[in-house]
Amino acid sequence: MAIGFAAGVKNSREKYEARMILLHKKVSIDMFRRIIMKTPVDTGRARGNWMLGINTIPMAELLETEKGRATVQKIISGLEALKLGDNTALANSVPYIGVLEYGGYPKDVKYGSAGRKSNRKKGITAMRQIKSVGGYSAQAPNGMVRITVEEYRPTLNKALALVKREIP
Repeated sequence: MAIGFAAGVKNSREKYEARMILLHKKVSIDMFRRIIMKTPVDTGRARGNWMLGINTIPMAELLETEKGRATVQKIISGLEALKLGDNTALANSVPYIGVLEYGGYPKDVKYGSAGRKSNRKKGITAMRQIKSVGGYSAQAPNGMVRITVEEYRPTLNKALALVKREIP
C-alpha cells in the first residue's frame, strides 16, 4: 500500500511540475512574442536583437536584422530547455532600445535609416516617413515592454487563478 501511495504522490507531483513548466513556457512565448512584434522596425536591428535568457540576462549585442518571426522562433526554441524553478528574461542590448521604450529622441526623425530615396529618371520619390514625434517612436509611442505587461496582466491573473484551482 505504501509503495502505491508513494508512486501516486510522485505521479501527481510530476503532473503539476509539467503543468507549471508548460504555463511558464506559454506565458513567456506569448509575452515575448508581443514585445518583439511591437518593437519598431526601421532596419530590423532592434527586433533582431531580442534574446532569451534562462536564469541569466543576456548582455551581448547581436548584429541580426530581421522583421521578428525568426527572433520569436529562436525564443521558442530556447524555451525547450526550461525547467521548473527557472527564471526567464527577454533582453535587448542595442544602444537605443531605451529610447524606443521610453522616448527621448532629440528631434523628430523624418526618414528611416535609408533616408529619402528618389529616382528622378523614373519620376519616383519616396514618401516622407515620419519615424518619431515629440521624442517618441511613431511606431511605438508607448513603448513595447511596458504596454505589453499592462495589456497582459489580466491574462496572467486568469492563468494563475486556473493553476491555483487545480493544485490541491
